[in-house]
Amino acid sequence: MDYTLEFWFKGDNPADTACMFSNQKGDAKEGSGLLNKTLSIYATPDGKIWVESRGYQFNAVTSDFLDNSWHHFALVVRRRGNVASFIDGNPQNERENTILGGIAGGYMYLGVRKWDNITAGSGEDRYYSFADEGTM
Repeated sequence: MDYTLEFWFKGDNPADTACMFSNQKGDAKEGSGLLNKTLSIYATPDGKIWVESRGYQFNAVTSDFLDNSWHHFALVVRRRGNVASFIDGNPQNERENTILGGIAGGYMYLGVRKWDNITAGSGEDRYYSFADEGTM
């Protein structure tokens, strides 16, 4: 299935890699039933945003948008085409989609990487510290 995942974010560069969105780890260590249906979106200390799914990484945004201003992030996944990312409606990176699977799960999280399955155990980590609330 094709899908688009989008959200607003605001914050500074994290001290360590932090998760902006997850529906499991996306590191290819999920159980076989979840392997092709999970992903996580991370912010890195240098301001980049990348997506991890099935153990593969897609450098979605290579410019620093973690500038304590509101930004809109969109990830467009075409299962038989390309995967593309956008910030504030402007194209960022695109590549042939050989890495991202579908997206499914009982829960989806903003600001934390959380997992719970028989094979990989359960837990949460990589908290994203959103900036103080404000207007967009």
